Amino acid sequence: MKSFILKLFILLIISEKVFACSVNFKKFGSKPDFGGLTNKPISFNDQTGRLTVFVPIENFCKDKELNGTMVIFTYVKEELIQIKLERHNFNDRELLNLAIRNYGNFKRTLGKDQKKWVGGYIWQNSNEIINFVAVDNERNRFEKLEITSKKYVNQIPKSSPLLLQ
Repeated sequence: MKSFILKLFILLIISEKVFACSVNFKKFGSKPDFGGLTNKPISFNDQTGRLTVFVPIENFCKDKELNGTMVIFTYVKEELIQIKLERHNFNDRELLNLAIRNYGNFKRTLGKDQKKWVGGYIWQNSNEIINFVAVDNERNRFEKLEITSKKYVNQIPKSSPLLLQ
């Protein structure tokens, strides 16, 4: 019995770290509903009728390494079409780790430490297009992970790099 409890305890500790955060905060196509959040979201409509909602990631994840990340939901006609995660001025690549954990690894420049890697990569799975960007210069560090439903890709702004694929 003690062995079972010990194994269960270890599994809980491991699973909290491994499954602490997924990017499936909301389902694509769902309506904007942000009731009951600890930190209030900020939202606005743009001139094209899109609703953009900014929510701190702490509302969705227990993963402390991601604290300070902003989750940005984009809605068109009351349907979720895109989820973006952005981190500014952190000395890590936690969004890169999250992207790899959720969508698989991708080829990066050889010989570069993952924390110092800069660049962008766009890939896709059966339902989504994933875009990861990491920028690092003397003044700013920036990471962006953008997930767009293939069903709604034609509703993305024309300036989006997703349209290049």
